[in-house]
Amino acid sequence: MPHPPPFLDLPPEHTAYEGSRVVVLPVPLERTTSYGKGTAEGPAAILRASTQVELYEEQTRSDPFRLGIATLPPFPCGDGEMRDLLAGLEAEAARHLRAGKLLVSLGGEHSLTLGPLRAALAVHGTLGVVQFDAHADLRPEYEGSPFSHACIMSRVVELALPTVAVGIRALSR
Repeated sequence: MPHPPPFLDLPPEHTAYEGSRVVVLPVPLERTTSYGKGTAEGPAAILRASTQVELYEEQTRSDPFRLGIATLPPFPCGDGEMRDLLAGLEAEAARHLRAGKLLVSLGGEHSLTLGPLRAALAVHGTLGVVQFDAHADLRPEYEGSPFSHACIMSRVVELALPTVAVGIRALSR
């Protein structure tokens, strides 16, 4: 499959890292999915679909893409321990946040959220989390891992961040 285009398929003058206010980090993670597979293809699919988005924003009568949106190479997810992968992802996210960038992480399974979230907390201090999900993901561990997709919100609760969950239809005890 060909390499996906940069986010919104913007021309090079709007995608250089140095001049971009926003960076998009694809994270093709698929380790702990328990039902459907294919989350590793999510980032590339989102990048391809973004080429169909209109760039003009009629409410503000502006072209927000002019902030600059750099698309980074996909984060290497490898085969190591989830704890190590999340620590590496946290370091990668922190690097961009410390550079003053607005970071958008495209997954992959949502257990990846912990890395960028910890980085944002370290760089920016207190923040809140809005969870859009059908499941609460509050299990302490699932299939032997505290870093499973079914546990991400338990890890968020441990960070003592204010959270709002939207769309929950099923939860564990």
